[in-house]
Amino acid sequence: RWPRRRVPFPVRRARQKFARVALGCSHQRPPSARAHRPLRAPRDARRFPQIDDESASGCGACPVGSSCGAGSTYITECFPGSHAAVTGKESCDNCPPGSFQDVKGQAECTPCPAGSYCPEGASAPLPCPEGAYSSATHLVGAGECTPCGAGHFCTTGSTQMQRCAVGTVAASTGQGSCTSCAAGTYQDQRGATGCTPCPAGSDCPEGASAPLTGDGGSYSRRT
Repeated sequence: RWPRRRVPFPVRRARQKFARVALGCSHQRPPSARAHRPLRAPRDARRFPQIDDESASGCGACPVGSSCGAGSTYITECFPGSHAAVTGKESCDNCPPGSFQDVKGQAECTPCPAGSYCPEGASAPLPCPEGAYSSATHLVGAGECTPCGAGHFCTTGSTQMQRCAVGTVAASTGQGSCTSCAAGTYQDQRGATGCTPCPAGSDCPEGASAPLTGDGGSYSRRT
């Protein structure tokens, strides 16, 4: 028996093509399987958590502390100064006046602390200006801070007034610091609004809290 003779590959391909044409078969190749692969998510979308597929429409509710615009494929955390208290928000809400939020992705805003004020959408509390104070919370503007009383001073962001020390005074309200008594005057009380003239026979340098008596063997008529 003679060994079977192998047909060269080009000849075999030509014969197969002729047979398909003779039978009325299409000689075009079937569509590539690559065309049936599912589309991949955009690169930016793959960076963020995907919306949960929970509802009948295939879209999930945006969680609290975030927003999802129409047609979103990812979640956007609320920026500082805003919040989202409920699910399914298309945009985050600004913090209301008298509150602030300094962290991303939060559901609620924080009350403005004492010694400060918070306008709408604040990402941090703003301190009461020098010469004013506030022991209350939820302030909206600097005008709601209380001016410091006479005989007292208030530094920036104060929650209460401070009395002037001896040797210093605050003659008017709204002072950020106290003023030293001028030479020839003194003040031995705290929280004073004026200085007292130095008595005869004594000396009072600038900022004196008490008159100094003269040395033995000398005198002074200066007051």
